[in-house]
Amino acid sequence: MRRPHVYERSAPRRRRDEGVAPGVDPAEAARGVARALPALVAMAESANLAGLASLLDAAWAEAERIEDEAGRA
Repeated sequence: MRRPHVYERSAPRRRRDEGVAPGVDPAEAARGVARALPALVAMAESANLAGLASLLDAAWAEAERIEDEAGRA
């Protein structure tokens, strides 16, 4: 008789298609991100991480866009 593989003996994993419901409203999440990102951008700029700072700045702009769209809806 074949011995089961370690993954076959472990606890069953969650299926990806179980329908994960978001726990937070997207606009609320965008507001939280928009509040947190200015400090992260400032830290990246003070550490001379220009590439990271520009990516965080773009994420900040996107979070504000999502928040604005949710406010208009």
